[in-house]
Amino acid sequence: MCDKRLKYVSMLLFQLLIGLPLQAQEYQLSGFVKDAETQESIIGANVLVEELSIGDATGIEGEFSIKIPQGTYTLMVSFVGYETQKKQISITNDQSLLIQLKPDAEQLEEVKVFGKANKESQQVLLVERQSADVMLQSIGAEEMSVKGLSTVEGALSQVTGISKVGEQGIFIRGLGDRYNNAILNGLVLPSTNPDLKMADLSIFPSGIVKNLQIRKTFAPSLYGDFAGATADIITKDYPSTSFLKIGLGGGINTIVTFTDFFHYPDGELEFLGFTGDRRNLETVLQSGQISEANRPFSTSWDKQQKTTPPDFNLDLIGGSYWDVGASGALGFLISLTHKNDYLYKDGIYRNLRAQGSRMVDYDLEEWTYHTRTSAVGNFYYKINPQHYLQYNLVFANESENQYTEWTGFNAESNNALFSFRNTYLQNQLWVHQLSGGNSFSSGQLTLDWGGSIARSNSVEPDRKQLIFDMGTTDVSAIDLSSGRLYTDESVADNHRFWSDMVEDTYSGKLEATYVFGDYQEEKDRFRHHLSVGYQQLMRERDFDYERYNIKRQNGIASGVNTQQPDADLQNLLEQGVIVYQSGTLADNFFKASLGVQAPYVNYRFLWKENWLFSAGLRVENSQQEVEYRLREDGGNDPFRIAVYDTLEWLPTVNLKYEQNETTNWRLSLSRTLTRPGMSELAPFERQEAAGGAARIGNPELINSHVYNIDLLWEQYPDSQASLYSLALFAKYLNDPIERIARASSSQLYSFENVGSAYVVGLEAELNRNLSAFFNAPFWEPFYWGMNLSLMYTQIDLEGTNTLFTNDSRPLQGASPVLLNTFLSYRPDLWKKNWQSEFTATFNIFSDRVYAAGVQGAGDIYERSYGTLNLITRHSWKEKLTLSLSAANILNPRITREQEFSNGTERTVDQFRRGVFISTSITYLFN
Repeated sequence: MCDKRLKYVSMLLFQLLIGLPLQAQEYQLSGFVKDAETQESIIGANVLVEELSIGDATGIEGEFSIKIPQGTYTLMVSFVGYETQKKQISITNDQSLLIQLKPDAEQLEEVKVFGKANKESQQVLLVERQSADVMLQSIGAEEMSVKGLSTVEGALSQVTGISKVGEQGIFIRGLGDRYNNAILNGLVLPSTNPDLKMADLSIFPSGIVKNLQIRKTFAPSLYGDFAGATADIITKDYPSTSFLKIGLGGGINTIVTFTDFFHYPDGELEFLGFTGDRRNLETVLQSGQISEANRPFSTSWDKQQKTTPPDFNLDLIGGSYWDVGASGALGFLISLTHKNDYLYKDGIYRNLRAQGSRMVDYDLEEWTYHTRTSAVGNFYYKINPQHYLQYNLVFANESENQYTEWTGFNAESNNALFSFRNTYLQNQLWVHQLSGGNSFSSGQLTLDWGGSIARSNSVEPDRKQLIFDMGTTDVSAIDLSSGRLYTDESVADNHRFWSDMVEDTYSGKLEATYVFGDYQEEKDRFRHHLSVGYQQLMRERDFDYERYNIKRQNGIASGVNTQQPDADLQNLLEQGVIVYQSGTLADNFFKASLGVQAPYVNYRFLWKENWLFSAGLRVENSQQEVEYRLREDGGNDPFRIAVYDTLEWLPTVNLKYEQNETTNWRLSLSRTLTRPGMSELAPFERQEAAGGAARIGNPELINSHVYNIDLLWEQYPDSQASLYSLALFAKYLNDPIERIARASSSQLYSFENVGSAYVVGLEAELNRNLSAFFNAPFWEPFYWGMNLSLMYTQIDLEGTNTLFTNDSRPLQGASPVLLNTFLSYRPDLWKKNWQSEFTATFNIFSDRVYAAGVQGAGDIYERSYGTLNLITRHSWKEKLTLSLSAANILNPRITREQEFSNGTERTVDQFRRGVFISTSITYLFN
């Protein structure tokens, strides 16, 4: 079976790279588009060959390039605010043209609003990066598509110094979830994961994103609660012309597709990612007296089996635009996306003590069905050239139905154990944003304002878990048709569980900017730039859970079929051997809130035409509160309340030196902070796996402070999206918040402010056409890029009250080396209207601390591995697009190993993800 799959994969990859037609005889039509009066280059002008329906958009120098066969054609050149020009051309060889557009007097005023560059393009984003006052990195929709990046999280992990570390989320410059922020169109996003501060960015498909902006240095207009970076997701907005695009796709995973798949399809529309109410506690629980002998639950303990089908995805996106009156306009864009995928994991799970003795030692199998559904709406109203309104609506739904089996031992059992858990998670996000812009005094005074109401909801309804003693110490001799329900260690081991988290986030911003002094025409900027603003954030989170445990009452609960236990458990219940009882404890609910009021000011001064100096100050007044009960409290005891109010002064200084038209030097100094996450404050105990480690929050946490310095050199050698950059950075963290081990009879983790930490690193980026390195026509279709991050991190835990084995170690999740690279081949292989592109991407990281070792056991390291992807796209008349990709081609074994003082190493987690092969087709109607 495995050999057949590998043969199938090899055939697909061969077809992906080979078997293309010979090159057709075509000629190069190139040139520049400029303003007829000022001779300035026009960026984003449309250059169209009417008879062939092919064209190009001009780049940062106004340049365009089109390959067309011999013949006579009509060339149409247009841009908002200019008169459209048509020109007859005759192609018999390569030609270069200069097109000069005249301003349209009737539309001239509209240019201020609607003459916008295509900010999905890599070229335009690099222009924005080059001219920005502060350090900025962006990845646009165009680059996401070329690299086969299906989610914002995947796109973010391609940026220099950023990586995804398993279920621990995104790490930026070695700093994990609590040190990073995600915002949407400049306004705050709530988290959909109760264990993480940062929103789960995998919930956003790349198809709804115009570009992703990453700020690794602080600016007063950003919330000060970050040390790694703030990622701003800019969603697509209104189009210039009406269109509708429809896309369909599918894919397979080489280790799961067309094999047996085990699951619990208990919800109403779980195939689409919506459980409905069939998993709700009120629906599942059939009797108010849970211990009665009648059947207590409407859903079964028995898993179901099916053959795994291929993955599926659907995309719909469309929009339109109308002129309103003499100078107004309306535009809208609506996007709908749905995607599902099936995953399988076959590996091990271990928790080890000092010298390698086991606390938990399991082999595991895991089947996961995952869906992602999103809808985005953008509605734009231009009142006149000086004033506009914009409303954004974002809905995202992500579900995960996971069934896991563990077979092995824990420290409390002499015999082998078999356990299973079914977990259904559904995360939803609703965001409503209203924003606007106003311009006064011929554009020298502008107002930028916005407000957002967002709600995230994370539910875990009807989690099922059972553990069985298999009556033997020989795992290979286990008989899964008969086991004893294991109730020796904890009554909570066998349970049904419901939890619900709701988080509401309200945020607003108002910024006034005044520019004055001498005007630098070639760069469209004034000598002085003053911004004054105010931001407000209010976040409220409620979390509660209910649990029902199975308790042994009389006799021995043996003879249970572990694969289909429902009927046997019902018999044991009727015989009085077991009883269901509420396992809900006093800590089943907490409520947390955070309020931030933040005025800020920033002043920029242009000195000697090429020095930009800016200084700013942000003042954050915050109020943090958590209401909770401890596990040992009574269920009717009053809630404990922990309040933490702070006033933080966060200064920043930035210096930019424009050495010449292509080269910049930048320096940034700042002070930021890190607040504890809401789940880190709440003392709710949660177990990660059956018999595994548990974690609990700490309401005594305080803010930590971060001191940052960045030095950057960047060069943009040409107008073809080329870039060289080199950055040095350092961070010092005072009172950082770390996960620590508490003294306990079981493995229990919490959080504390500990000692200090620092990060020192170097980042390099390169993006260039290979003809710049090898002066030959053969290399012109090849584009190569890479980014490299080198880091040294250290945290000092000496003198803190922890059970960690090492008082000094690298930061968790920090890879000393991170490398992302890609190679694109954009040949002219097809006749006339076809365009093709082939891209290979590869990323690799060095060994990194995955979890800190405790009580004499060494740290756990995730070992290095590389990921190779191949993507190809073929477009016909820019209307029909065919894509084929193969992801994770190397299918590396993902391994986490623990080190011990006697020099030995033991594997504690190991699995493969499989090779993902997918294809899609889209068609554009306009």
